Amino acid sequence: MVCPQCRREYPAGALTCPECGVTLAATLPPAPAPTPDVSELVTFSEGFDPTLFLLAQSALQDAGILYVTEGEGIQDLFAGGRGGLGFNPVTGPPRIRVKREDAERARAALSEVPEPLPSDAELAALAESAGQPEEVGPVPSGLGGLLVALGVILHFRAVWIAHDLSDLVTGWNSKEWRDVVTPGGRAYHPLWAPYRVGFLAIDSLLFLWAMILIALFWRRNRWFSTATSLFLLADWVSEVLSLLVLWQIPSYAAVMSVYTLRDFFLLGILALVGTLYLRDSARVRATFTE
Repeated sequence: MVCPQCRREYPAGALTCPECGVTLAATLPPAPAPTPDVSELVTFSEGFDPTLFLLAQSALQDAGILYVTEGEGIQDLFAGGRGGLGFNPVTGPPRIRVKREDAERARAALSEVPEPLPSDAELAALAESAGQPEEVGPVPSGLGGLLVALGVILHFRAVWIAHDLSDLVTGWNSKEWRDVVTPGGRAYHPLWAPYRVGFLAIDSLLFLWAMILIALFWRRNRWFSTATSLFLLADWVSEVLSLLVLWQIPSYAAVMSVYTLRDFFLLGILALVGTLYLRDSARVRATFTE
């Protein structure tokens, strides 16, 4: 038998300690954990989210780290035989304090604690902000910027097509044309006549189309963007078809050069850049609305 107070041992059968007058016990109770000096503790976490406070304590317990919680109004949970340093409620935000030598281990243990879920108020604020459009500067509108350059190109292209048509019509009965379309002529080929008629028809259509685009441009009509994109593509395709036909005529293919492909490359670049600009430009969308 053992005296719980003076911890002296007595033979079996003794009931009380003759010196202390305390009832003897079969075994000694476990010694209480020493309360560390406040100077040995460091504040590890302050202002912890209340919903994760118990989870953080559990992580420290699993890591075998003794800690003190402050600023909470509930009993510390030191279950699992890990033990704590005690409970010291104070006012202010909840805090977790650990021994100075355990600070690094505590940081590693709490790094596994998940981020707190947003509250109902935070979710409502996020939903409200998501429904509001972002503030942006004024959208440019009117005939300005690159839109002016596109308008100039359309006017120039209309004049260019008109010039080609004029050369074709004025030279319709020239000796050079008679030689290439008349069987037995010096440079006759059966494709010259269809090419000549097709050239006249397609360029006449493109000229009328360009004049309509110019009218839509100045009227700021909402169909301008779509009609111009289709025109640029059709203009380039007509150039491709023209080159394919001329490539089948030996007398012309023999003198073809890089200069001959000039219009092919220029119209292709114009079609690509112009279509992308008309599709993505905020100025175009804000200008052509009528």
